[in-house]
Amino acid sequence: MNERKRTRRTPQKMAIDAYLAGNREHPCAEEIHEALRPRFPTMSLSTVYNELHRLQREGRVHEVAIGSGKARFDPDSRPHHHLVCVECRAVVDIERSFDLALGPGDARGFRVLHHHVGFYGLCPDCQAKANTAKSTKEMS
Repeated sequence: MNERKRTRRTPQKMAIDAYLAGNREHPCAEEIHEALRPRFPTMSLSTVYNELHRLQREGRVHEVAIGSGKARFDPDSRPHHHLVCVECRAVVDIERSFDLALGPGDARGFRVLHHHVGFYGLCPDCQAKANTAKSTKEMS
């Protein structure tokens, strides 16, 4: 029988879990660490990463790869997808299902845990900034 290693539920780990509960911002570990630092000044960034990876193994958070070099974490474990702004890196949930399936042999031995569709573009705020900059440049 395969027993899981028990981890101690510290106040820091419970605070990380509470911070993520219902969070729709898809924070990175550094953002979580910074937000909790006033309450836990001695908490290390590695504690945040370790807890995120534990939650990920349990299927309670998903890592969202948006190409920024920083992993973002989504506590919404329901199947859903994302819109990602290539300028400001905002991430927005898409509550729509896309029928994706691997064909015979495509998994190549992998046990697929979940899949993700990402749409990349400019959010409304970044579009407005780009349009303002373009108008200013044209007026010059």
